[in-house]
Amino acid sequence: MSAPNRKRPDIDPQIVALHDLQVQDRNLTILEHRLAGVPRRLEELDQDLAKLSEMLASERARLDETLAFKRSQEDQMAEEQRIVQESKAKLNQVQTTRELSALQRQIETTRRMAEARAQEIAKIDETVAAVEARIEEMDAALADLRAKAEAEKEKLLASQGTLEKKVARLRKKREALVAAVDPALLRVYDRIRKRHGGIAFAPASEERCLGCKMQVPHLIYAQLVKGTGIPHCEHCGRLLYWAGHFPEEAERRRQRQARRREALADAGRSEKT
Repeated sequence: MSAPNRKRPDIDPQIVALHDLQVQDRNLTILEHRLAGVPRRLEELDQDLAKLSEMLASERARLDETLAFKRSQEDQMAEEQRIVQESKAKLNQVQTTRELSALQRQIETTRRMAEARAQEIAKIDETVAAVEARIEEMDAALADLRAKAEAEKEKLLASQGTLEKKVARLRKKREALVAAVDPALLRVYDRIRKRHGGIAFAPASEERCLGCKMQVPHLIYAQLVKGTGIPHCEHCGRLLYWAGHFPEEAERRRQRQARRREALADAGRSEKT
């Protein structure tokens, strides 16, 4: 079948009007999605910074607790060492063998406690060194993340202003396009668009709906080719038009498909190497 001219009088003008509106809405949806993504990304950046700051604060609190525990151990060890020294000084003052034996046991027990505590303090020092190293790394990571986040935020806020202006322009253009569509058809179109992620008017080619890739009955497809009506796809419910009415769009679609195939082929070659 030869592709009819888009301006041919035997093509329902509502097909052209609805197609123009769908193209506009597709572009508008893309921009609105990008615009909605700006505050989400800003929030993600703040959450990442808050999470790392919280982790850093937790490590610092752990360090403070460890150092406090170390000081308590050092105080107890100093007390044990003092007891050992005082007990040794009393050795020459004992009167009986029994007192001497008891004092020697006390000295030995306290000395062992002090030695064990010294070993514990050495382990604490290792823990302190490890925590301090983590804190230093996290400090550097937080500073780097903060710098990158600020740079990205600046770009996001600049893009937000640009996107808002583009969206406002497209919405204004949409108002003019809506005026050319029959009100009843427009209500159907808007209802389907909400249900199918913004795409309500789908092309059909080779007797298939390109919205859901399902078969279009021959009689309905013939109607699409003639351009005498706007039927629904029996499977996905979208409104349909024949892709041949808009050959420039079909060419862009072929180019996109070729790029996707080429990208997949490149990916396959990369995996093999």
